Amino acid sequence: MLPTVLLAMKARIAIVAAVFCAALPAASADAYSLLGRYWDDPVIDYYAGSPGEQTASLYAARAWNRAGTGLRFRRTTSRRRADVVVGTAGSGCGGVAILGGRQARVRLGRCDARLTRLVAAHEFGHVLGFGHERRRCALMNVAFDQTGTPALCNRRPLSYWLASPLRADDLRGARALSRQR
Repeated sequence: MLPTVLLAMKARIAIVAAVFCAALPAASADAYSLLGRYWDDPVIDYYAGSPGEQTASLYAARAWNRAGTGLRFRRTTSRRRADVVVGTAGSGCGGVAILGGRQARVRLGRCDARLTRLVAAHEFGHVLGFGHERRRCALMNVAFDQTGTPALCNRRPLSYWLASPLRADDLRGARALSRQR
């Protein structure tokens, strides 16, 4: 156990830290999170092997290509030459993007085919350099439910999210990313 004097000092330090943090300027109105992974070439070639991976990847590429990031996803038939290799992993619905090395890897879980499209679009966002959005409704929210509704968004049917997966925050992030290129 800490002596009473040390406990009192810890309490004062915590209060000073809280006051200091409260005095900091408010964060930017933008909530998107850029991780800083940028591609040298404005074209990012991706390879997807199975028909399901191809469909989901094409959907994701189109969504981000329309966002105006200054980067463009392009399908390639050469796994070896691809910048991003899309595959399937795990038994649950979800995905992961693994960046680093010569190739980025996107792994898609086993979801309903339409939900897999949203998972792919989310993971392609990570490939572009986006982190998880934890303050606003966005495709880049850390999770979504069975309707495709991202964690911080008002619940809508899957058809709504498939029609337009990128939210305002995702698009603001895309514009910021294009300014950094």
